[in-house]
Amino acid sequence: MNYICILFLLLALFFSTPINATPCTCSSKCVKSSSMALKGRIRQELRPEEGPEAKLAVMAVVYIEGLEYEENRWDVLKNESSLSIDWLPMSHDVIESSRRPPKLKTVHFVDVGQETTAIVIELLFDLLNMKLRSTYELRVGSIYDTKCDRMLDLTTHAALNVTFACEKIIGADCRDAIKIDHHPVCNLMRSYHTRVIELENHVDQVDVLISIEKNAHRLKKMRYFVAFYGKCEEHSKNDNGECVLDMQKAEISRFCVPNRVNCTKFVSLFFQTSEGTNSFLQNRKFSLTISNYDLAAKYGVQICGILDHRFEAPPIVAGTSKIAADALTVSTTIASLSVVAPADSLLRTLIGYAFVLAFLLIILIIFISYKCATGRWCKGDRMESDQFLMDENSLTLFEDIIIGKGRFGTVYIGQLSPDWHGPVVLDDQQRVAVKTNRYLDKSRKRDFFDEIEGAKEVGRHSRILSFIGTVVKNGNVLHVMEYCSNGNLLSYLIAKRKYMVEISTLCDYYLDDPFPRDTPATSSLPRRQQTHYDAAALISESERLLGYRL
Repeated sequence: MNYICILFLLLALFFSTPINATPCTCSSKCVKSSSMALKGRIRQELRPEEGPEAKLAVMAVVYIEGLEYEENRWDVLKNESSLSIDWLPMSHDVIESSRRPPKLKTVHFVDVGQETTAIVIELLFDLLNMKLRSTYELRVGSIYDTKCDRMLDLTTHAALNVTFACEKIIGADCRDAIKIDHHPVCNLMRSYHTRVIELENHVDQVDVLISIEKNAHRLKKMRYFVAFYGKCEEHSKNDNGECVLDMQKAEISRFCVPNRVNCTKFVSLFFQTSEGTNSFLQNRKFSLTISNYDLAAKYGVQICGILDHRFEAPPIVAGTSKIAADALTVSTTIASLSVVAPADSLLRTLIGYAFVLAFLLIILIIFISYKCATGRWCKGDRMESDQFLMDENSLTLFEDIIIGKGRFGTVYIGQLSPDWHGPVVLDDQQRVAVKTNRYLDKSRKRDFFDEIEGAKEVGRHSRILSFIGTVVKNGNVLHVMEYCSNGNLLSYLIAKRKYMVEISTLCDYYLDDPFPRDTPATSSLPRRQQTHYDAAALISESERLLGYRL
């Protein structure tokens, strides 16, 4: 019985002892496997020691199985063989010159038991990465053994992709961050075919034929494509066939989605007034033409699929205008076509252009003559050069005070500025009558302009209501006249009807009653003369009441 107990104790001791319980020596590999995961969520925090701008704090944990914990023995170095942090250019991300590399803040080694050691790595990223929704690859390939002074390679590299999506970051402000559903999808898989056209022994232009990956799932949400192309930066790197393209200097060309019949329905409302409308609607061949091609320069092309017309350009922040583009490789020896136009063909082309220009010039002259004949363009020019045109700042129009209204226009009260001095004597308040052509139809406006021209020809007279001038204000022509403070003639005559009837009766009495035979002819002359003077006075008082043609 004792032998059986001793046997069980020996078996329990054997199975409880780890197979690889011996400490990691300088000659052993020690590591069985490794993996990496995020510890919690990414946080947006203010770190005063790092500056005033908030940082994105990332806590990554690397689990190394087979490596027993020994204090102060292991470390992670800041080099590519030990810890590498690589930016992965996604379809919505751009090259940003102000993007600073992440900072390794702290590294801690923790004993988690079962022959496993955990490495807790804290990294700080710029807030720009959240705005651009950037993605990074974190990879730990080896750790440093301080005891043996060697790099201990991990059998399987611990790697993890981290995407800075604002909706998943604690404490993040997503107002300026990229939304995947709206911004364009760039860096599409494509290939190019170029054809060089030489004129007079030098390269004049390059035709670029573009082929885009036919992925029905990706093309389903895209409304159209935009190609940005032009000269790249002189000192931009081209190791991977890429270069840096300045968006402010780049040219733009738009293309329909392949095999989409109604591709123009998305753009008919947005580009109907732009210069590239016709070329955009008809461009289904995915071809670009680079004119005045410079052999010494480097050209790049960036293709983006547009999901929302409001976000057509790639997302660019921090004041830069540069994006990554594919560098074009142009072969001038293999794919070149020599095209030299003969002299007679060039002459015929020039003659054809001359006839077209002459025809367009004749059409333009006929059109301008028609507009002048209808009194729309030329009259305004004549009014700007005559002596009756007044400065619009010299007149204040009171549209709430209407003197009269009729089928020939509406007359308002106006006031000239105190510094205005003209040939017409106004009252102390510088008040004038102003007629406008607003709300008139074409025929009435023509009568309105004829009335102004007639007033100019008549000029100014002491016995006629004075024409002061014209003012062009807010696209309307204002007819400025002398203001009559006693009202219009009709109201005045109605008010004086009783008096006029009495005067008329007296006039009839004196004119119709025959003179007595025995009365001298001169005895009634003073009364008639007095009556004549009374009527003349009445006309003199009302001579300026008429003049506002309503």
